[in-house]
Amino acid sequence: MTLKQPPTIQDTYKLKPKKTQAIVMFLFWYMHHFHALQYLGVRNQRTYYSKLISKIWVMVQNTYWSKVNYNLWSCFLHSLNKGALGELAVQKDLIRQGYNIYAPVVDVDQVDLIVELKSGSMKKVQIKTVMTLKRGTAVEVNLTKYKDTNRIDVVAVYFLPKDIIAYYPYDNKHALSLALTTGKNNQTKGRKWFYSYERFPEFS
Repeated sequence: MTLKQPPTIQDTYKLKPKKTQAIVMFLFWYMHHFHALQYLGVRNQRTYYSKLISKIWVMVQNTYWSKVNYNLWSCFLHSLNKGALGELAVQKDLIRQGYNIYAPVVDVDQVDLIVELKSGSMKKVQIKTVMTLKRGTAVEVNLTKYKDTNRIDVVAVYFLPKDIIAYYPYDNKHALSLALTTGKNNQTKGRKWFYSYERFPEFS
């Protein structure tokens, strides 16, 4: 019996993210159930899969942020891990910008970080980690639960695939959309640009 040739690494880049996730999840399942397939007696096929798994694991470890890869990370990372990556990235960036920062021992009241401005005043920061672009050109964050709470002053948006951060002064709106590129209609009027908010805002 001739077995169908499994997909190559190059093939995974051509597939849609959901199909790619399914392939990789199957390969990880195969790795854990390797001996269960020995009865097939197809040694070359097992060797092929083993090499393919190794290559994919190296690709993930190197964190090459193609469209496929960050969708895969979004699939495997727990939400708490995603949040932790965002918090660490923001803390590192703010220290680099020269700010003193303070983190709560327990985050139970919507404040992830306190930033001391150069004037001495303190600003409460909520950190949001975003993994994907829902509409393709802008990073979107839902802020409904923070409206009218007066609990946060700045929203720090960490877009993990590009390792970039925007610090937006919270204006008590339900949502925030920060554009990375122009839309299909090339409209720029009224758009907030992600790269315009890379510095932490100094305001009273």
